Amino acid sequence: MATQKPPSWEKYWGLVVVFSRFSALFMLLGTYKSFGVLMDSYIYDLDTSAAEAGTATVLFFAFVYFTAPIFGVLADMMGSNGARILIMVGGIVSTIAMCLSSYSTTWYQLAAYLSLAGVGYGMVQVPTVAPLLMYFDDKFGLANSISAAGGAVGMIVLPPLTERMIENYTWRGASMLLGVASLHTTVAGALMRPPSSFKRKDRISVSMAAMMHLRMAHLTSL
Repeated sequence: MATQKPPSWEKYWGLVVVFSRFSALFMLLGTYKSFGVLMDSYIYDLDTSAAEAGTATVLFFAFVYFTAPIFGVLADMMGSNGARILIMVGGIVSTIAMCLSSYSTTWYQLAAYLSLAGVGYGMVQVPTVAPLLMYFDDKFGLANSISAAGGAVGMIVLPPLTERMIENYTWRGASMLLGVASLHTTVAGALMRPPSSFKRKDRISVSMAAMMHLRMAHLTSL
């Protein structure tokens, strides 16, 4: 039986995947850097110290990477659509957690909600590597570097926007808006469909790819 040819448009879908990962990392690293703008509001409104507020925000990024091996293995177990599903779920989890953080009355609550948001983004950070590998086997380095630039752009754009949101809506409103914006990550995950030519037996090891990727990705947080 003749092998069915993939749709003609599919060869361009890799560009959509690159942009989707760009936007996901835009939100992840942009949100993390925006905590620096929110820090004074946390300290004043929650009547806490800089160390405690700093611990709460650091837990966000810590959980992104603490959970990376877990979600990498889970994506492997779930097959070719595993990464896509995790990214979509992660976007929903991070959205809920960031919105809940706007209701925090103590730094303990803030730390719990931001940790949960970190878990949500942990479902995003690592699995977004897999779709790139599916579409850009030979040019992965180029595709990865372009999409990773989304994190740098997010770190430049979101903090000043967050400052403006604080001025207009207080830090609670700014946190809520950051949470709503995080829902775009779910849309990005939905767009990361595997190519029709990708078979389960050709499954990419997301966990192995993630470990190589994380050695470079953490430098963007410095």
